[in-house]
Amino acid sequence: MVLEVNVNLWAVLVSAIAAMIIGSLWYGPLFGKAWMKLSGMTPQKMKSMKTSVSKAYLLGFIGALVLAYVLAIIIGWAGAVDVWSGVVVGFCVWIGFSATHALGTVIWEGKSWTAFWLHGIGGLVSLVIQAAILAAW
Repeated sequence: MVLEVNVNLWAVLVSAIAAMIIGSLWYGPLFGKAWMKLSGMTPQKMKSMKTSVSKAYLLGFIGALVLAYVLAIIIGWAGAVDVWSGVVVGFCVWIGFSATHALGTVIWEGKSWTAFWLHGIGGLVSLVIQAAILAAW
């Protein structure tokens, strides 16, 4: 069995950019204050972080590119070729990997369910949109 998939690198790039935009909106104007409160982050802590903002965005973008590339492979294996099938694959990846992995932060690290859902729904929105882009392209 050969698991060969053609990955559209333009779709991967656009998908990664979309993820960065969604993350910036999610943890900025939409839920930034809630995230800061739930994570114990203060403006002073943010300023004293060792990673500069540009380095953080660069590393985040590299992560988004890797996620988009691997998601494109999974979408190819699944045979998803339109927006809806991309949404389904994105949801399955989220529920099967992201959500179950994040559950450990509640169980083992004592993080709140509110934090779980704040991060979880943000991840779901991002994965579904990325998968829709990748499948439809």
